[in-house]
Amino acid sequence: MNLIDVSFIVGYFVVVIGLGFYYSKRASKDLNAYFLGGNRIHWLGLAMSGSVSNFDITGTMWIVSILVLLGMKSMWHHWMWGFLMGAFFLAYMGRWVRRSNVLTAAEWMKTRFGDGFDGRLARTAYALMAVLTQAAFIGYAFQGIGKFASVYIPLENLVDANSPLWLQSLFTTYQPHVLATTIIGITTLYVVLGGLFSVVVTDIIQTVILTVGSLFIAWASWAALDAEALTRIPEGWASLSVPWQTDVKGFEFFGLMVLVWVTKGLLMNAGGPAQMYDFQRFLSARNPQ
Repeated sequence: MNLIDVSFIVGYFVVVIGLGFYYSKRASKDLNAYFLGGNRIHWLGLAMSGSVSNFDITGTMWIVSILVLLGMKSMWHHWMWGFLMGAFFLAYMGRWVRRSNVLTAAEWMKTRFGDGFDGRLARTAYALMAVLTQAAFIGYAFQGIGKFASVYIPLENLVDANSPLWLQSLFTTYQPHVLATTIIGITTLYVVLGGLFSVVVTDIIQTVILTVGSLFIAWASWAALDAEALTRIPEGWASLSVPWQTDVKGFEFFGLMVLVWVTKGLLMNAGGPAQMYDFQRFLSARNPQ
């Protein structure tokens, strides 16, 4: 990386930490202000935040990998995340969630099942699931961030034979872990300081950056495409048809996997915003509409 690249990265981190400090006073008024932004956050900002929260480097590497392996048939994989969620939320789910006036998704279980034993059991189960799932998500992100960042930020260049052995080991053998810990630590700092306010504003900034970057990558890819490259695309790669079986390792029974993905996605949509951080966006909107 050159000086311009480093300046952009450092500048970004300075901005997001600054936003955390800026919104800390507003977020510290009460729990509603901290977790839900006082139910005063604009729907467009929440939409950007909910979208970009699912845009991560680990997922991007996974999606590109299965696209290379399976072609356009890999799009069926996205059904497992709830491909039709917009239709469910427009029809009834969005208003139902927002009108509940609860603070957390776990608390919403009482809205669905009541305040009796069943409702309390569902609330406890959701809370346990949320903790376990989020821990898994953090570990999932940790691996991807470390591997990706270590390609562009060579910490080994900061040490030499005269450096302490522990520092040489840290910046070489454990380079991905150091970078991932640093990035996640900075993220944690502005989240803890500013609550949902700083999260949403930071996500809006990320949306702009990712959109511009995506357009640039698309343009560069299109410019590099030629007739010879098109001839190397495997037969059937662009088809969305669902074969029952494939020769790709791990996807041999592809048709059966598609049935599971679609069923899982539809059930998830019917049950509400399943991702814990998505639910928070619905609860923090200014109004049900």
